Amino acid sequence: MFLPTDNSKNPPTLPRNCTFSESDWQILAGFWHPVAFLNDIANDPVSSTLLDEKLVIYRTSEGVNVAKDLCMHRGTRISLGSIRQDRLICPMHGLEFDWTGQCRKIPSLVDQTAAIPRKLCLRKYLSTERYGILWVCLKNEPIHPLPEWPELEQKESEYERIDIPLESAWNASASRQTENFIDIAHHPFVHLETFGNPNETQIEEHVIEKTTNGLKLHFRRKEMERGWHDPSSAGERLTDYIYDLTFPFAKDLFTEGVEDGIKCHFYDIASPVSANRTEIFQINLTNNLFCSREEFSKYQLVTNEEDRQYVEAQCPEEVPLDLRQEIHTPSDRFSIEYRRALVEKFGLGSPYVG
Repeated sequence: MFLPTDNSKNPPTLPRNCTFSESDWQILAGFWHPVAFLNDIANDPVSSTLLDEKLVIYRTSEGVNVAKDLCMHRGTRISLGSIRQDRLICPMHGLEFDWTGQCRKIPSLVDQTAAIPRKLCLRKYLSTERYGILWVCLKNEPIHPLPEWPELEQKESEYERIDIPLESAWNASASRQTENFIDIAHHPFVHLETFGNPNETQIEEHVIEKTTNGLKLHFRRKEMERGWHDPSSAGERLTDYIYDLTFPFAKDLFTEGVEDGIKCHFYDIASPVSANRTEIFQINLTNNLFCSREEFSKYQLVTNEEDRQYVEAQCPEEVPLDLRQEIHTPSDRFSIEYRRALVEKFGLGSPYVG
């Protein structure tokens, strides 16, 4: 009901009701995470949640801004407000905030020339725009760069871009979703409506490459074309796969048909809303001329649903960073290296030192 009379000695360091350990939150807050497609940010404030921190996203003539979704006057969620004359308006008392986050007007003041306390401002966060996505870092300085995806920035390209509509968040951790995406052994069993080939279950020995910003895997298999991309070529299709992962949760899967030359990039970024809830941001590039954008988008959404039902059912919800907690097979090499890197490079799963 009430907070202490003196909260200055022990100010909160984590979001209220945080679902992460303090150590993991402090580390993950130093990465860039996607919070919105830029095309979805228009004339009204947009609410979002990242790492249990509630955010407001708003656009002015100066650009897009991201702040804690909180008016410091009386704790109102300011995302419920509006944008008027280039200012974010608090819905409860009409306070007006400019692009810098500073309060510029308190309507209830009799003397409108009176000074406004500088502490009456929004808590802004680092944000940047790239690939048509708004990315946010909750720390003052990022600990890892954004993924490098040059194909998404080429003005003239052989590819057509398809932004996959945001679905409801997955009831799963971003780490479980990421491991599922890079898991090469589940395709023949899970993706029986899309590309999975039940006759292609064995995984040949493969090499995991450690890159500057993540991990990479290249292998070849016969996937199943079920008419989604080309109704005239249903059947087995020999395909090269290149997985390129940027820590912690950004993936680029490049596929190329060995015989037909159909190329696709499947960009997939898991954004941790909480420790057990995840938004999935996806962009596809394809040189496929046999299907419409709508058909391609539907194909990706069906693929997502094939995965979602199993990822949401995994237990524990967290990825065990102690490799002794689960039994591994040779096909798990990618996820094993992923888990090791999260511990060795960033210290995830460790007690908080402070």
